[in-house]
Amino acid sequence: MNWKSCLQRALSPLPDGRRPRLAVVGIGQTLRGDDGAGPAVIGRLAALPPHEALLLVDAGHAPENCLGPIIRFRPDVILLIDAARGGNEPGAVVWLRPEEAEGRGGSTHTLSLAMLGGYLAAESGAVVHIVGIEPGERRLWRRVVAGRGAGHGRRGDYYGRLLAQA
Repeated sequence: MNWKSCLQRALSPLPDGRRPRLAVVGIGQTLRGDDGAGPAVIGRLAALPPHEALLLVDAGHAPENCLGPIIRFRPDVILLIDAARGGNEPGAVVWLRPEEAEGRGGSTHTLSLAMLGGYLAAESGAVVHIVGIEPGERRLWRRVVAGRGAGHGRRGDYYGRLLAQA
């Protein structure tokens, strides 16, 4: 199943018919090129109208500093968006369970995505998914460029359209 289908499924109405409370967490170091893909997607989603069931968090390179607000939000679903190496073309998107993310992150943050996802799931009761964006350029002082042309900018718009329904 591709990432778009997984995202649609994750945002499907809950058994009681309501849309899930959704926390979207962008992770990455914006000073290291494509490692900043997560915060770049959050920046695009910030243009959405505010919604009581949507929390957008730019966690930067230290997502552990944002755990309290995420847990207090009481989400049903948490999406962690980060650069994730998988040998694909820059800008390619992969949908991962937290346990599948081990070793795919960029090591610019202190907690692994697997540990972060596991902690958030245990503390919040939410279902945690990881949206990994294949990085290209990751050197210091570079801008986010992954998949330019087919890149995460358009994917941010896609997230926005889906999330606007949440």
